[in-house]
Amino acid sequence: RPSFDWTPTPDLTHLMPTLDQNIFTSTLADKERLQLIERYPPIQGLSYVPPVALPQAARLFNRHQKAEENRLRTTQYALSAVFRPLDVLGHMLLPILPSEHMDRVFATINDIRALLLHTEGMLTAQRNHLALRAVNPSIQPQDGDREYTMTAEEFKDTVASHSALQKTLRDVRPSRNRFRPTSGTSSAPNSSFFRGGP
Repeated sequence: RPSFDWTPTPDLTHLMPTLDQNIFTSTLADKERLQLIERYPPIQGLSYVPPVALPQAARLFNRHQKAEENRLRTTQYALSAVFRPLDVLGHMLLPILPSEHMDRVFATINDIRALLLHTEGMLTAQRNHLALRAVNPSIQPQDGDREYTMTAEEFKDTVASHSALQKTLRDVRPSRNRFRPTSGTSSAPNSSFFRGGP
């Protein structure tokens, strides 16, 4: 697959000074971040607040699981703020962009949104797995289970099906007492079988 990299022009860097900043170490002060977000109105009816953990699982969290849940939810909340300026950008460009550039520009904006949604979904999948492990530590995540929310019914069904499977495996597992010799029968090997001679 052909690929290439590119260097931002001085004009672009002047207009977007964050291009010079490290992607993984640059942070904003809380006040600065809030001021930036408030510049862009939210979409009516769209929730930017991630859902809380299921009470059925939250009450079983130990200290480390509770801290992990809080970190994941905080990350989701911080990431959701990116949608506000991104969506406003699309709204601003729609009436002024020349028609010959419309498809290409909005395809790029939609790709950005798709990657953001994917990352939010991955975080929710991690939170769902954390909730399930709080009930049963042996539960493993399933491929493709990347929901934005997990309903109480989904949670209970997953736990119930996994518990039923474990019970079935325990029931079919051979008992330790099944092959023990009965009383009065010697478990020692037949000495004549192991004798070296007649």
